[in-house]
Amino acid sequence: MLARVVLIALALAAVASAMYPPIAPKMGTYTWEYTDDQGNDYAGGRTIYDYVSGYVRVESWNTPDANPGINGVTIWDLRENQPIVTTIDDQPQCIVQKLDSTVTAPPPPDFTGYSFSQVAYFNRALTEQWTDGYGGVVYVDVFSRDIVGMGNVSDSDDGSLFMNILSWSDAKPDGTEFLLPDTIKCTPFSNLSEVKRSTEEASNIIVCGLCKKAIGAVIGKLCGAAGTAACKIIPFTVPFCTQLKNAACNKGSSLSSSKACKIVKKC
Repeated sequence: MLARVVLIALALAAVASAMYPPIAPKMGTYTWEYTDDQGNDYAGGRTIYDYVSGYVRVESWNTPDANPGINGVTIWDLRENQPIVTTIDDQPQCIVQKLDSTVTAPPPPDFTGYSFSQVAYFNRALTEQWTDGYGGVVYVDVFSRDIVGMGNVSDSDDGSLFMNILSWSDAKPDGTEFLLPDTIKCTPFSNLSEVKRSTEEASNIIVCGLCKKAIGAVIGKLCGAAGTAACKIIPFTVPFCTQLKNAACNKGSSLSSSKACKIVKKC
């Protein structure tokens, strides 16, 4: 009898929750990793965001260990019409530039295009599972409706690739996370081509071979209405999404993994 009551309650919760998609908080932090269908870890990192104040910070892991170090930090200042992005690479060397019209700053997560799929367990939470039809998935706690995980299961040349959220918090981040260090000299650049020439070898946060293996999950989904959303599969492709779409979707164009990784400055 108890089991039947629980099932009925879950069914009602699913029906009720399916009325509206999950809403991502405007402030918080999450850590993530990529895993393929063989269980191999690709890379990971942490994203800290405060869209209320106007900042996003992305860190890259340099190891899949439980307590990893980082080998790259990118800070986005979104307060002006022309956002400023600062990247400190693995040397560490610091690069600052104002974004031009070809670069898109990281937007807040948008789940309005997702549809309710099922009630499912995710890690230790009882969740609603929502999907976007393109491999994107987000898990929402049934009781609190907090987002407890999100990712993307995509078919690439190397099989399925999943961006897994290891932990999620909607707590307001410490403002010091967005301050630049006083001990590292930052070099300003006026355009992307200068950044590419000057950081060709030094600024690879994730190695070229790793990029080629992972980026197939994005390339196959760039063309069409969901093209911009496809870049969210791998966060470091987001600033170059317009260039990737042009290279992949213009008539007569073709985009290989090697060319894509050059566009995103990983090769």
